[in-house]
Amino acid sequence: MPKEKSPEIQPGLFPPLDISDLGAGRIGRTGPATLPDMESDAPEVLLFLELRERFPAMFMEGDLLGICPAPGWRKIISSALERIEELDPGAKVVMCREKMGELRLVAYADIPVAQEGIYAIVRKATAASRKMCLVCGQPAELTELPHRLRLTICPDCQAAGLARRYHRLPVKKLDDMKHESKILVVGDLHGDFAALNRMINKKHPGLVLQCGDFGYFPKEAGFDPAKHLRTAGVKVHWCDGNHEDHDELAKFRSDPPTGHEVSEDCIYQERGSTLTLPDGRVVDSIDKHQRKVGFDWFPSELLTEADLARMPDRKIDIVISHTFPACFGLRRKPGPMDHYPLKLALADPSEEILSAVFERYQPRLWYFGHWHKQVIGKFQGCKWMGMNYAGRTGWWTWLPEQGA
Repeated sequence: MPKEKSPEIQPGLFPPLDISDLGAGRIGRTGPATLPDMESDAPEVLLFLELRERFPAMFMEGDLLGICPAPGWRKIISSALERIEELDPGAKVVMCREKMGELRLVAYADIPVAQEGIYAIVRKATAASRKMCLVCGQPAELTELPHRLRLTICPDCQAAGLARRYHRLPVKKLDDMKHESKILVVGDLHGDFAALNRMINKKHPGLVLQCGDFGYFPKEAGFDPAKHLRTAGVKVHWCDGNHEDHDELAKFRSDPPTGHEVSEDCIYQERGSTLTLPDGRVVDSIDKHQRKVGFDWFPSELLTEADLARMPDRKIDIVISHTFPACFGLRRKPGPMDHYPLKLALADPSEEILSAVFERYQPRLWYFGHWHKQVIGKFQGCKWMGMNYAGRTGWWTWLPEQGA
C-alpha cells in the first residue's frame, strides 16, 4: 500500500503574535515561577478556550496543567484534533503542550481499535512542530539553548527573551474562572444535587440546562431539590426522564406547556415547553416519562402523537431531551462492553416521535442523556451530544455561543 500522505501543515498561516503581550516570566526546570501576567487573556489561554469550544468532547474537565497549547502551533494542533475527531469522536485529550522542545499531544481513544490511528496522527503533528516556532508560527528549528533547554523557536522570538517563558509553562486552572455569560448543559443527575451544587460553585455559569432523570422525588428523603439544591441564584432548567415522580409533575401540567419553578431557581420544563435564552435562541424540552416510582419506563407511557401536537409552532434552535431520536442512528445490536444491553436491544417508540420533532424543527443543537455515556455526532447539520451522568467524565459541557 502507498504510504499515507502527511497532513499539509504550512508555517506562518496566521497573523504573528504581538509578543509584547506575552510578558517575560521565567520558568525553570525545578518548577514554575510566579507569572502575574498569565491571566485569562493570555495567548495560551485564549487558544485553549478556542480549542475547547471547537472540540468540546475532547476537553471536558479535569486537571488543566497538562493543557497549555503554544499559540504558534495552533494550525498543527487544530489539524491533528480534527483528524482525531473524525477517527474517534469520543477520544479524550489529556496533554497538549510543549515538552523537550516539541509538541507533546496525548489523546486516548474511546474506540479501542482507533488508538493506533491516533498514535499515527500524533506522530505527524509532533514532527511538524519541530519545524514551526511555538510562539509565532514562523519556520524554525529545534534548537539547543543554554541551561539544557531545547525549544523550536525562531531567532526573533528567542531574541525577545521568550524562550524560557515557553519551557514547561503552566496554565492556571481555567475551571476556576467565572462564566456568568455562559450556559452549562449537564446529563442525568438521579438526585445527586450535591454534584450539581459543586459544579455550579466551580464553573459559575449563567444558566444550567439538564437532560432528564433529574431525580425529582419531593416526598422522598434526600431527593427534594427544595432542601438539597443550592444554586446561588443560578437557574436550573430540566426536562423529565424515566426516573422522576410523575404523579407530582402532573400537578404542573398546563396548556400551553411552560416552565414551572418547583423550588427556588429549579424550573421543570414541561414536555413541549420552550425557553428563550438571553441571546434569543429558543430551547425546546420533550421526552418520555413514567408514573411508577422506582421502575423504568412502560410502553403505555411513551411519547405519543398527542405530545407532538402540543409542540409549539415556532422556530426551535436547540432541543433538550432524555433520549435520542431514531434518525440519529444510534440504536444498534448491543456489544459485550455496553452497560445497558437491554435498553439497546429493546425498541423505543419514543425515538420515532423525537425523529418527527427533528424533522419539524431542524434544530442546530440537540442534547440528551439516559444512556450514561458521552457520545457526539452530527446529522443533517445538527450537532448532537449524549451526556454521561453526574460525576462521570463527559457529564457536562458548555453550550456553544450563537454563531459558533
